Amino acid sequence: MDYSCNLLQHSDRSITDICHSAGFGSLRTFNRTFLNTYKMSPRDYRKMICEV
Repeated sequence: MDYSCNLLQHSDRSITDICHSAGFGSLRTFNRTFLNTYKMSPRDYRKMICEV
């Protein structure tokens, strides 16, 4: 998940592309895992980081 967070922060790659780069087979699984880990979606995480 650290790899995914780094890409969300420092690239403009799509969340789907990041999902597959991180080794997830499905976007649904990636979103669920991210939500369980960080208590927010990858999209919301990227928005929060961009606001700072």
